[in-house]
Amino acid sequence: MASLRAADGTVHVLKERHLVGRSRSLQLTLPRPEVSAEHAVLAWDGEVWSVRDLGSRNGTHLNGERLAPGVSQPLGLGDVVAFGAAEGGFTVTSVDAPAPTAVCGDEVVSGLGTWLSLPDTGDDAVMITADDHLGWVVLDGDEARPVHSGLSIEAGGRSWRLDLPEALAATREHRAVVDDVALHFRVSADEEHVEPTVVVGGVARPLRPRAHHYPLLTLARLRLEDVEAGLPEPEQGWVDAERFRTMLRMSANHVHVALYRCRKDLAELGVRHARDLVEIRATARTLRLGLRHVVVAPLS
Repeated sequence: MASLRAADGTVHVLKERHLVGRSRSLQLTLPRPEVSAEHAVLAWDGEVWSVRDLGSRNGTHLNGERLAPGVSQPLGLGDVVAFGAAEGGFTVTSVDAPAPTAVCGDEVVSGLGTWLSLPDTGDDAVMITADDHLGWVVLDGDEARPVHSGLSIEAGGRSWRLDLPEALAATREHRAVVDDVALHFRVSADEEHVEPTVVVGGVARPLRPRAHHYPLLTLARLRLEDVEAGLPEPEQGWVDAERFRTMLRMSANHVHVALYRCRKDLAELGVRHARDLVEIRATARTLRLGLRHVVVAPLS
């Protein structure tokens, strides 16, 4: 998630539309006389973050330069944005897309890209994702039920209020496969041991073997079969969700949770676009591995 760091070290996580000003009703309140009631807005447009001055009296500054009122300027990592004065600004510490979140009392759970698992990644977790056609959906078995921001859903015996970025779902299109990441598997003859390695920029990063890697291996094999059959890339690796879980002898929810855990494994290694590791077309009930470069070899 995108964030700003204040001069005192306080970190502010950004909502997809983050109003800044003196008013207490805003997402970031700055009770200083040089700051206007509604001073500026930080916003996500589906691709980049930007800052726009709302006609404030003392202006908004980006890296020391005063912005023209009403004109959006993109924000980059390390930029400094200040409100009302050029000094004492906020440093941009992350420009990641806004993540889906859910709130239950004082507890807040944040998702990974276009994925949210409630209440955690346990086997009974409720999975929420962004579908290309339906927007945000709850995956219920092989079905996809539309949900929206502000809705409350039951998960883990508790009621959670959803906060789902509209721009993320509305602008999400079928993403190209991730080209800068390769996935290598070494597999024992009895299939009991699977050793996955992620290769990023030529650097190999082994993953600790986990049971939830086996569904990923199965998707890798399906993609390789289609490559060998000569199918064009857009058609490679897609498998019907019901067939896939039958192959694995897993429930639909266990499959969703396993693949979510795989995404988290990559994200914890610092892999960009970990959310695209597996692509799901909820309306078509199909899924595939989102990596073009895959190797499966025997474990000696």
